[in-house]
Amino acid sequence: MSVWQNILGVAAIGTERQELTLSPSGSLLGRALNGLDVSDREGALLGAVALASPHRQAGLGAATDNLPPPEPCAPEQLPRCNAAAGRRLGLMLGGEFREVLPEWLASLRRAGLRVPEEHLPALFDKANKERALRPLVVEVMGSRGRWLAAQNPAWSWASADLGPDAWETGGLEERLTLLRSLRATDAGKARELLLSTWKSEYAKEREAFLEALHVGLCDEDEPFLNELLELFGDRSAPVRLTAGELLLRLPASRLTRHVGERVCPLLSYKKPPRRKPLIEVSLPDDLDEWKSKNRVYALTWTAATDTHTLGEKARWLLQAVGWVPPAVWCRLWGKSPGEVLEAALNGEWGEALSRGFIEAAGQHGDAEWVNAIAANEHARAVLAGWHNKVAARLVSNVPPERLETILFKDIVGRKKEPRLDAAAVNLLLELRTEWKAELSRAVVADAKGRVKSDMEKDGAWHLNSALKQFALYVSHDLADELSAGWPEDAHASWRKAVEEFQSVLNFRRDALRAIVKEEEVVL
Repeated sequence: MSVWQNILGVAAIGTERQELTLSPSGSLLGRALNGLDVSDREGALLGAVALASPHRQAGLGAATDNLPPPEPCAPEQLPRCNAAAGRRLGLMLGGEFREVLPEWLASLRRAGLRVPEEHLPALFDKANKERALRPLVVEVMGSRGRWLAAQNPAWSWASADLGPDAWETGGLEERLTLLRSLRATDAGKARELLLSTWKSEYAKEREAFLEALHVGLCDEDEPFLNELLELFGDRSAPVRLTAGELLLRLPASRLTRHVGERVCPLLSYKKPPRRKPLIEVSLPDDLDEWKSKNRVYALTWTAATDTHTLGEKARWLLQAVGWVPPAVWCRLWGKSPGEVLEAALNGEWGEALSRGFIEAAGQHGDAEWVNAIAANEHARAVLAGWHNKVAARLVSNVPPERLETILFKDIVGRKKEPRLDAAAVNLLLELRTEWKAELSRAVVADAKGRVKSDMEKDGAWHLNSALKQFALYVSHDLADELSAGWPEDAHASWRKAVEEFQSVLNFRRDALRAIVKEEEVVL
């Protein structure tokens, strides 16, 4: 028995049951072990471990890698960004101003540059945790980045081949990336690719692929989605539900028309004598029977608003109105979105109807309705909720350019103070592109006024918390102008928010300018 085996045996059994015996030896290890005090059994065992363990490892040869060396990296096609830009990337990867990173990567892509190779490992690790960064990283990592990613399985998403063959050979993430990319450029080709393997996919994969059809959703998708909803359609309930949600986003789809034909008779626009217009609601006594009879029983979704204050029928009404494109009501009654919304609030079911119209406007990206909702004080109260997702749902399908126009007119034209109330703040936070100069100036001017007056109501807390995020979206070309002129004697509750706004905005300006300019920008 070797010395090490003897030590392991005593350690396993215990020094009380077996004494450590060390054979006399003239070796260096033997002489060291024989110098231990065996009368102290525990101490002798620990000492033997301390001596024998490094002795076993000393002199071991390095493991031999029998794999062939990787192929050399292909020549770089993209020029490397300058040192000033690289230093700012290092700061963001180190945790400072990390919120600026997505915009910085997008700007680097537009400039046709790549990131410095020494930052690639940290950038890959960050994109492992923040998946939204991956498409941007792939565009700016260069040939060396693709080569490096191929050496580490954890970075396989960066080295994946997104050609047509990847649909057959790639993992779920690679296939989803390919599908989303194709949907953004050629929705028909992406749909054909999906159909080629649809029947052999697992249910969870079918659901994930179907969610990707939100990108580039078009009328040509309807026949495929209709098949999934038929009596003997897809066997997975979540897949059928997702297909229904997609179809209801298509105003001209057969399902949308069917639902509208069933729901519209339940509502009627009335103008009683000497009273304000209102919308009357005639709900069936048995909702389940009505849904089954009218074949809308399989449709459901989670409302963005808090529905706990509504009864069962009111919750169902909210959902039913949310299914119907809001423009349908305007055509049906010959009224504007603002008039329909006002009439809804005058009736018995005002809360459910107004929230349903908000859901429908968001579902269909109806900019006219979004404009009307933003102009209605009751609807603004719904949008002002801090924890709900109403604002995000409302504007999720409105093009950024159109949304910016709506918000600018709302802020500038709003007569009621404050202009930047909680609803406006929530809507602005959903406009996640760089704002034009006009909107940037309007938002910051109103924010400066709020800080100066130190208002502690009407959304002051929302604005205070949002200032740092506003710094990510206001025009960085106006950084000097927007950073100046803030009240110097602001209350302590505002001072930190203002300092963060200025710090983030100035860093954005320097980081984005460094990409296209060679001169040094002082950190």
